[in-house]
Amino acid sequence: SEAIRWSLGFLRNITLEEHCTSILKTEIPEWIVTFVGTSTLPILQWIEDSLEESALLIMCNFAKWEEGRAVLKRHKAHEAVDNIIGKGGIHDIRASIVQASLTSINTST
Repeated sequence: SEAIRWSLGFLRNITLEEHCTSILKTEIPEWIVTFVGTSTLPILQWIEDSLEESALLIMCNFAKWEEGRAVLKRHKAHEAVDNIIGKGGIHDIRASIVQASLTSINTST
């Protein structure tokens, strides 16, 4: 819905800053990973500000922070981005960034 799309746009903007650690303590990261992992929309239709594109950008923002990487790993973000990697384009690059950030953290977290 439009409200969810606008909410994700807002989250995309505020997760660029350090206070995104507060968001990581909520259920929002799980929803974000779910949006990306369960989307039935072909990647070529992930247009600017779509739910999927916004969710993937938020995952990239979370991946910048150690705590964010740990939360993404806990919610199996690597599985959510697996279907995007190798498809080409900007979404492939972003998914690869998330995947690389998750493999760079200690497996004990």
